[in-house]
Amino acid sequence: MEDEIKTLLNHITSSNESVETIATCSDHQRRLISDILSLSKLDSQLLQINPSPVHAVTLLQNVRKMFGIEAGRLGITLEIVTHPSIDQLKVDKVNLDSGRILQVLINLVGNAIKFSKNEPGPGRIRVVMGASEKRPLDLPVDFSFHNQESIYESSSEGQDEFYLWFTVSDAGRGMAPDEKARIFTRFAQGSRKTYSEYGGSGLGLFISRQLVELQQGEIGVSSELGKGSTFAFFINAPLVLEIEEAGSCPSLNSCHTSKADSAIHVVMSDVTGSSEKIKLLVVEGMSR
Repeated sequence: MEDEIKTLLNHITSSNESVETIATCSDHQRRLISDILSLSKLDSQLLQINPSPVHAVTLLQNVRKMFGIEAGRLGITLEIVTHPSIDQLKVDKVNLDSGRILQVLINLVGNAIKFSKNEPGPGRIRVVMGASEKRPLDLPVDFSFHNQESIYESSSEGQDEFYLWFTVSDAGRGMAPDEKARIFTRFAQGSRKTYSEYGGSGLGLFISRQLVELQQGEIGVSSELGKGSTFAFFINAPLVLEIEEAGSCPSLNSCHTSKADSAIHVVMSDVTGSSEKIKLLVVEGMSR
């Protein structure tokens, strides 16, 4: 009986390893295909940013959902943090392309896991989201490693400026200065050993850089060989205010508007005198 149980456990272990191998291969293929498609659109200048109102916190929630199980399985602590600036600036909904932001975060967190999982000692990855009313160039990274001009305009002139920023830190292998100088260029990796040891296409960070610049942002890195890396990026993401139409008035001419608590309240009535309550979304500053 004991031998049968051991045999069964061995089969279960073998099956789990096979599933993990399949999942790893599938994830690698998915990321490679996504990188190739994104690169093709970038080269043709067909890649578009499609912003829409989203709750900022859902970006972090999606990162946790996508990587929480994998990190736990590898013994890596994945810490998801909201910076105090989010509450201080009362950030709720923002106008951005959540799919493209997640594409950047997936690349950065995926890399952090890849370069941390085989390192000695406890693995830890920390993802932080914050907000700023001006370009947050004081983040703890160097934004000057990539000096090539983007194929897209990165100016935010004429737009409402409000920024979300993200940092992804790990305690992995880190990089030497010459490696940091190459990683944001096309088909480039930190060193010749990177592909043989970790795989990858050399496109992820180049595409991430372009996606960030398309959204009037920048991306940078701080790293020391043997001590881990921190990547940071920011994008323009105007705050979204809620407009609430409510109340009643005897005629359309007597309707009025007021602004309080960061929301705009529009009071109006239809021709029958009855009232209705409608909620709309407006990007802050659009009416200026």
